[in-house]
Amino acid sequence: MTTSTPTFYDILGVGPVADSETIRRAYRRLAQKHHPDVSDSPDAHENMARINEAFETLTDKSRREEYDALLAGGPQDQAEATPQTPVMVRLVKRLHGHKTPVYAVAFAPDSGQLMSVGFDNELIWWAEEGESTRQTKLESGAVSTLRAFADGRVMAAGSTESHVNVWRLDGEEVKNWKGVQEEWVSCVAISGDGSSIAAGSVHAQLRVCDAQTGTAMYTLRSADASVTAVAFSSDGQLLAGGTADARVTIREAK
Repeated sequence: MTTSTPTFYDILGVGPVADSETIRRAYRRLAQKHHPDVSDSPDAHENMARINEAFETLTDKSRREEYDALLAGGPQDQAEATPQTPVMVRLVKRLHGHKTPVYAVAFAPDSGQLMSVGFDNELIWWAEEGESTRQTKLESGAVSTLRAFADGRVMAAGSTESHVNVWRLDGEEVKNWKGVQEEWVSCVAISGDGSSIAAGSVHAQLRVCDAQTGTAMYTLRSADASVTAVAFSSDGQLLAGGTADARVTIREAK
C-alpha cells in the first residue's frame, strides 16, 4: 500500500494502536460531521462510505489484523497455486441509475424483477431491459439489506450506530420505524416471511424484533465476541450468526 493513500487510521484520525472505544468515538464524531443527513457537501455520501469502511475494518479483530499486516507489507504466500479450470461467466447487463455506492440488491421471487438501494437510500426497481421503472427515497437511516416477497411487498433494513431502521413497502405505501438498541448494531437480517428482524451487536448480543412494531421478542448472547453476520433460514426456523472469533452458531428461531 502506497504511503500517499490515506490509511483507515488516517481516515478516522486515530493512531495504529487505538483501542475499539477510541475508534468508536472517532467514528461518531466524523458521522456527526459528514453523514449526508447533516452535511451539504456534494461528496458527503462518498466520504461517509470511506468512514464506514474504515470503521467496520478496524472494529473487527480479524479484519484489522489482516489490514495491519497489509500495511506492514506482510509476507506473501509463496505456495504454488493449484491450477484451476477456467470458468466463463457472461456479463448480461450493466445498470446505471444510482448516484452513490449500492449497498443491497434483491430479486422478486415471483416476477424476478431486480431491486437495488444505494447509500443515499434511493430504491430502484429495474425492468428486464435495464431501465428504471420506479424509484423511491427511503427517508432517514441507512439500508444494508433488502428483501422482496411474492405478494409484491418489499422490506429494507439497516443500522446506524445503536439504531435499527426498517422500511416496509406495500404498493405505494411506505412505513418506517426506528428502534434504539442498547448496543452498537453491527448487522441486520430480515426473516423469510418478513415477520422478524434480527440485529447483531458489537457487544456480542443478537436481538430479534417484531418487524411490524420493532418490539423486542428475545435477546441471545453470543459468547464474548462481536456479532458480524446474521441470517434466517428460508423457513424462518433457524437463526445463524457469525462472530468476530471466527465461529458460526445456529439456533432455533423462537
